[in-house]
Amino acid sequence: MTAQEIIEAAFTELGIYPPGTTPPASEITWGLAKLNRLLNTLSASGVNLHYRVEENFNVSDGTASYTIGDGATFDTERPTVIEQAFIRDGDTDYLVKVRPIAEYWGLSDKTTESRPTKLFYDTTYTDGTDGTIYLHYVPNQTYELHFVSQKPLTTYTDEDTDVVLPGQYEDFLVLKLAFAFAPRFGKSVSRELDLAIQKADGAVRGLNIARTMKPASIRVSSSSGGGEAYNVESG
Repeated sequence: MTAQEIIEAAFTELGIYPPGTTPPASEITWGLAKLNRLLNTLSASGVNLHYRVEENFNVSDGTASYTIGDGATFDTERPTVIEQAFIRDGDTDYLVKVRPIAEYWGLSDKTTESRPTKLFYDTTYTDGTDGTIYLHYVPNQTYELHFVSQKPLTTYTDEDTDVVLPGQYEDFLVLKLAFAFAPRFGKSVSRELDLAIQKADGAVRGLNIARTMKPASIRVSSSSGGGEAYNVESG
């Protein structure tokens, strides 16, 4: 859902612009600033929203650990949670189980080289900014590591910024933004809207307490040999 779609839905919620109507560019610009201020306010109050993204990076022969964050070995925004992963070797994808970091520290053998079958994500900052991904086994060649992660949603760069949010987050942002829009347009907040906001707020806070969204499913279409090799759909 793009920022503009969220803004338009909030206008529709208040009855300012009917569905299918594109508000003036000036209203979209104003709405984007309001949306980003809302995200800042939510973050400051402890309500953190996360979006889901799939990425891939190369892992190297003989290297088991990789920092992840801005400017790190895996140069990307630092994830809060890694949900699912697989290794791509040529045309074949192999499922990699994501396991708790405590399990990695308990392994007696951290040096055997083979195709990785497990991923452990240490969210503890190594230098104040980065997390660390550990693989087991240690890669015995260069592989392409794919994973789905959650990252904090702190701002929308522009109205076309599109992020994948769970339904609860989208509803929450639309309703909260409608509430924030109301005074500018002389609209009163209906009892129904107020109750919907309270319900959405409770759902989002529940997700924050759980510290994770419902895991994404990496769809497996077929296996080849030994029950470990998978072709993972990309759509």
